[in-house]
Amino acid sequence: MRYDTACIITLFGLAVTLGAALLAVSQDVQNTQVEIARLERETHEARDRVHTLEVEWHALNRPDRLEALMEAHGDAQAE
Repeated sequence: MRYDTACIITLFGLAVTLGAALLAVSQDVQNTQVEIARLERETHEARDRVHTLEVEWHALNRPDRLEALMEAHGDAQAE
């Protein structure tokens, strides 16, 4: 009878330990999912900023715009 009680207590302790480990892993997974969502959001925002900068760069480097600037400020270079 004593062996059965010790076995039951051991199994109960193992079940509690495994439950606690499962809870810890579950929390880690949830935290990781939150972190992944944050990183994906930041990546998307960074890509949007890069796209905006590329559009601005192309607008600033239009040949007709550069020609007009050269004509307007050409005298300043000659001095």
